[in-house]
Amino acid sequence: MKPIKIQTMMIIALILIGLSASVGGSYYFYLNSEKRLIASEHSLLEAVSHSRENHLQSYIQYNLDELRIISSRVQTKTILENYYKDPNNEDLALLHRILSDPVSQIKNYESISILSIDGNILVSSQEGAASFLDVNKLFEEARDKEMISVLPGTDGLPRIILAGPISNDDEFLGVLVIVSDTSGISFITSDTAGLGETGEVYIIDEDYNMITPSRFITEGFYDIVVNTTNSQNCFMHKLLSEEETKRRHQEISLFDDYGGVPVLGTHAYLPETGWCLLAEINYEETIGSGRREIFFNSVWMVSILLIFVIIMALLISRWISVPISRLSSAVEEITKGNFKVDLKQSSIYEIQNLTESLNRILASLKLAVLKVGIKKSDIGLGEALKAKEEAEKRYKDLFDAAVDAILTIDKTGKITNINKAAQKVSGYDFDEIVGHNIATIKLLTLASKLKAVKSFKNRISGIESPPYEIEIIRKDGSIMPAEVNASAIKDNQGIVTGTLAIIRDISDRKKAETQISKKSQDLERFAKLSVGREEKMIDLKKKIKEMEAKLKKK
Repeated sequence: MKPIKIQTMMIIALILIGLSASVGGSYYFYLNSEKRLIASEHSLLEAVSHSRENHLQSYIQYNLDELRIISSRVQTKTILENYYKDPNNEDLALLHRILSDPVSQIKNYESISILSIDGNILVSSQEGAASFLDVNKLFEEARDKEMISVLPGTDGLPRIILAGPISNDDEFLGVLVIVSDTSGISFITSDTAGLGETGEVYIIDEDYNMITPSRFITEGFYDIVVNTTNSQNCFMHKLLSEEETKRRHQEISLFDDYGGVPVLGTHAYLPETGWCLLAEINYEETIGSGRREIFFNSVWMVSILLIFVIIMALLISRWISVPISRLSSAVEEITKGNFKVDLKQSSIYEIQNLTESLNRILASLKLAVLKVGIKKSDIGLGEALKAKEEAEKRYKDLFDAAVDAILTIDKTGKITNINKAAQKVSGYDFDEIVGHNIATIKLLTLASKLKAVKSFKNRISGIESPPYEIEIIRKDGSIMPAEVNASAIKDNQGIVTGTLAIIRDISDRKKAETQISKKSQDLERFAKLSVGREEKMIDLKKKIKEMEAKLKKK
């Protein structure tokens, strides 16, 4: 493997560090920016929801006030008292006219009725208009208090029902019922100001039914059941304290709406009616354009930071590599016998220590030359290095020229080197074998791995193992029988540092053994057949003699 220069290594390391830091920082910036963007949109949605809630509260309060005005009219109470004493059609006709007078004050009015003290419809401004009402249930709920609810009309569309008691002092005189459509509250929720292209506001009742059209569903909306996280959180207000409700509204909610689309949403609970006002906007619209802007800003930041890091990497690597290069050149000169080398000081602590050590070695060499009286050229540093290089080259040439496959393995079982013959017989390249452990390499069958590991452990422990046979799985999938002859590699102190394994292809030997075995088996079968024939001939001759003896007797 070709060594890497310190300058290159420093540049790569600093670029990787800078890239990691810039990407991490940009990702953090992206997430925080996205959170701020969502928080801003959530605040806007809360403001819209609060505005529509106030408008609805005013609308509901106005209608309840009108209900009280009509139910508290003295003339209505007097006629009801007289009617109960002496029932007659004249009083009913008068009540009908009275009920028709104030209806212009009731928003989106359809009909107004009075339920008698026995729970029946006594009089109505429009005959049959209240036929869809559950009169008994309505009577029981509204005889003691005012109420407002939503029910489907005969046409399937929702109707708002306002009801409250009519009483004179402590005397109960009946229940006033006003039926109106939902166009008034629909007008309030249909306002899309501040909601962008996908935002919508709509109302659901206690049964999770949509009672006002949404922005995208204007027909059949009352059949839509909105059982979402937003609606569930809204109806939780009935069970929560004011502080907990306020805290929950500060939390940002992302969920799927009634159509399964991810939205950002909030809500408002209307205690007077038990309804929920839901305000929602498509999540993609909320952060779509902002996300693109954040992304481009992040890319820009990464690019600028990366350029800065590359420049710094070049400067720092040069600052470190230049004095090291000078030291390397100085060592080269010393090996040639030139002791007049100028070793410059360095501002880098480690390099300065190395320079001082080299100065001490140089001073010792000069002193040795003076004491011994030899020439500097006779020291032989350069020649020794050259001889070492030549010896290493000869070893490499012999290693690669060997006919048999050769592997070197370190103490951990990792293959550290292979020759060309090993690459040829296995079909694998150098990098596909070197670096792998003999216990896990795909080059050997399972049984062969067990043999190799056992023999390897013996040699590392100082126990020499005899040659053994293995099966090699070539790259093309074929199996090659081989014989391994291994020996321990030791350092100067005699400590085992690894193993050298010579692997010989014994395919021909195995083939010859197979042929010899086959011939031996054939000869053995032939011998058995020959012996069988002789035994049969002897038996036949014996029987002939017996027959001849019998004939002579006759």
